[in-house]
Amino acid sequence: MDRIFNFYIEKDTLIKHFLRKNFSSTIAKRIKSDFGQIKVNGEVKIATDKLFKGDVVTVLLKETVKPYKISKNLGLIVVYDDEDLCVVKKGKGICSISVNGHEEDCIFAGLKYLFPNDVFRV
Repeated sequence: MDRIFNFYIEKDTLIKHFLRKNFSSTIAKRIKSDFGQIKVNGEVKIATDKLFKGDVVTVLLKETVKPYKISKNLGLIVVYDDEDLCVVKKGKGICSISVNGHEEDCIFAGLKYLFPNDVFRV
């Protein structure tokens, strides 16, 4: 799911400095590399453009996660679930993340079984 972030600028700066301050370096690089993800007052801008006090910055963060393909009933117990967060209780021997040789017995496979239409991130 794509995410949209809106910011109100309180002091003059460059967009690239603003991105560094508000996002991780990996996410900032991703935003800068894809034209059209940064808008200032509704107008598309690039990282070297200036921001001024009072500007409204809208940043589109596009989804890049690929769906996990393996689905398996691992007996996970959903403790909490909403639009942004899912907390599960896992049994002994179930990997928290997918590693070589354990693609079928990790939380991702269990979540895919419980929520076949959703995409999960760590």
